[in-house]
Amino acid sequence: MALDIRSKGVLAIGKPMDSARLRIQIDQYLNTIKQTEKNHWLIWDAINRISEKAIIRALSEKQTLEMRGWLELNLIARRSNMLPDKMEPWISQWYQIYDQHSASSYFAVNLLEESRRIYIKPARIALMLPFSGRLGKVSEAIQNGFLYAYYQDQELNAELEIIDASTDPEEFLHQYQQAIQNGADFIVGPISKDLVDVLQDQENLEVPTLALNYARKSQETTLNLYQFGLNPEDEAEQIANIALAEGRNLALTLVPDTDWGTRLERAFSERFENLGGRVVGAETYPSKKNDYSNSIKRLLNLTSSIQRHALIQHAIGQSASFDPRRRQDVDMVFIAANSRQARLIKPQLKFHRAQALPVYATSHISSSSGSADDDRDLNGIRFLDIPWMLDNSANRDYQKINQLWSGSNKRLSRLYALGVDAYRLIPALRRLMINPGESELRNTGQLSVDSNGRVRRSLLLATYKKGITMLVEPPVNAGSINTELQ
Repeated sequence: MALDIRSKGVLAIGKPMDSARLRIQIDQYLNTIKQTEKNHWLIWDAINRISEKAIIRALSEKQTLEMRGWLELNLIARRSNMLPDKMEPWISQWYQIYDQHSASSYFAVNLLEESRRIYIKPARIALMLPFSGRLGKVSEAIQNGFLYAYYQDQELNAELEIIDASTDPEEFLHQYQQAIQNGADFIVGPISKDLVDVLQDQENLEVPTLALNYARKSQETTLNLYQFGLNPEDEAEQIANIALAEGRNLALTLVPDTDWGTRLERAFSERFENLGGRVVGAETYPSKKNDYSNSIKRLLNLTSSIQRHALIQHAIGQSASFDPRRRQDVDMVFIAANSRQARLIKPQLKFHRAQALPVYATSHISSSSGSADDDRDLNGIRFLDIPWMLDNSANRDYQKINQLWSGSNKRLSRLYALGVDAYRLIPALRRLMINPGESELRNTGQLSVDSNGRVRRSLLLATYKKGITMLVEPPVNAGSINTELQ
């Protein structure tokens, strides 16, 4: 059906509102209950990809009664956080207006029944973070975001215990069991990969647990273990998706000589090549230095070009004019770098005749300086980041947290967002895991949960222009967030 193809197409290019409208048109041509039910879930999936802000704006504009009913029903699901006690009266009010709506016969009822079946409503939460030691500042930022969301919430009404968690596996497990004995029926933490590995190695966990990092092995997870964090490998993989969708098939990688750099290079390269691209060159650069010219010359095969020139001069016994020429068998560069390193890499690529090569990076290049003059050397780099950093002008959470902790280190800002989202994900975790096609737009990205309980993030695509970040519409099938965020 032509409408079906069009609906899938506009959804793929980040226009879920248009996709939902087309799905509503399709409804009138369906003949069986099974076809209608499937189409309604596709309408729901499209609307789930629209930000709450865009839904509210759409409801203030002229809409068909059918479209308005779907949008209001979705808003009920979001604002109730699928909590049955809150959903039930709101859906009853919805029925008073939309008793003839296509979703009234079964979809709205099923939505309420599903909320009763899958929601998590803890009575006591234990937040277990290592406030002492090297992760103290990180833990404090996450805690502040978590506490902000906790005190904003009028529905969950859970008690909260905050625990200074040990980084020693045996002691941590003792504290974990003690928290359960004290009445915790939901635990948030730890943030160390080592301790997440320890939890994943348990046969089962007594209570649902949201770890704020990921285990090293992506195996079938322990019952009741969910994993959520700002995983850089996810970003590298999404960059691979985007680059391929933009027609880049031959890549170079330039990463620091650190474990972090190795992890990002591996994540990017594996995804890029699994999807049909080819990584034709890879180099590391000295992370603690400022001059990366040797690494860049090797990456671009300029070292070989210079050596060939020297051999020619030696063979003919006289000097010869020479203009070094970089390799021509590539169409992009993936870099892993922080903002300082990226400001050095981009000009050095230009100096070495690679100014025409598109450069892609993860959120780590994003600068906290706020100075367009300082960030001009980042111009043209395409990178990913979370909505908290790129789409925050009307974000009430961002504005309030900035007021409450105005003196905090800007580099920790993403961790506040992680804390906010960690709290607000609690009721939705089980629902998202058993509905793999469903996702929620939050401060740290478009969030979904896979069958192993790992939260997956899809981020916004942006670039720098005149030293200022600008959102970029993602290409078709790039796996990025839709553009209806304003």
